[in-house]
Amino acid sequence: MKTYSNHVYEVEIISIYNQLEKKIEILNSNNENHIPVSFIENVKLSIKNLLKKNNIEINENTHNHILVLTPQKDNQEYIFWLTFLLVVSPPLKIKLILQYHLERWKAKQDFINHIEFYLTDILENLTFLNNEVISNNIYDWIYENRKIIGYNQIKVNSNLKLKTESEHTIFNNSYFSPNEHIEDVLINILTPFLENRENVLKRLKKVIFNKDAKDEINLNIKTSIFIDIFKQLNDSKKINFPNDSYLANWIYDNFRFKRNKNSTYTKTSIQNLLNYLSEQKKVPKNKRIDIIEAIKNHKKNNSEKIPL
Repeated sequence: MKTYSNHVYEVEIISIYNQLEKKIEILNSNNENHIPVSFIENVKLSIKNLLKKNNIEINENTHNHILVLTPQKDNQEYIFWLTFLLVVSPPLKIKLILQYHLERWKAKQDFINHIEFYLTDILENLTFLNNEVISNNIYDWIYENRKIIGYNQIKVNSNLKLKTESEHTIFNNSYFSPNEHIEDVLINILTPFLENRENVLKRLKKVIFNKDAKDEINLNIKTSIFIDIFKQLNDSKKINFPNDSYLANWIYDNFRFKRNKNSTYTKTSIQNLLNYLSEQKKVPKNKRIDIIEAIKNHKKNNSEKIPL
């Protein structure tokens, strides 16, 4: 994709966030939709991380800065924030914004693939901000461009951490790539940390392998070790979350942990989750569970049992 000068249709996160705040205020005041507090916190933390990454100091003058995301610089966040731009923009401008970005991609089919198979997936998780008019405009734009470009050679630029249909989880109802070794190893690792295993195991599998499932699973494991397991999976592309904020929010919504033997199960803060995911905090090497190595060994051991 070509870089381009500042334009109202760019993915400029500070102005997008300001518009997002206004939209949330209106929705809350009208009681139209319930906006999860965790969502707002995640968005703010995402901005803070991006500002820090781009060496922009957070202070009272931050709103005067301009921070434009492009695929070359901010692979993981570009489509994520483009989704927000579409959500906060007047519906009649949605197609114009998409067309503006399409024109700046050399491989135009790649961009259309991102919109159809990635952005729409994010949009489905923003039900409290999305509506039929927004969705219809986006899908109309996809349909209009598919009539021109078609579906030949569907692929996604690997630099954007998106994959083909055979590998990528946005084509099914799980954040996990379809791989029995990952499922077996992950469940084997987590099962010993469950109380009332027989009753909870089915719930654990459901919440992990069905992204629409919601639950509160109690795990007698250190929060940091649990987060590190999923960070390893996400970094190695064994699972697919749009960004660290999505993964942190998913853990926050579905799991509770014990700080010590005598404590009760509680949720950890999203800030703490993000600190580990961004490596501001790290798990000591001697405490880590190397799930990637465990998956390799499981795959090797099981393949050896298959007769030639």
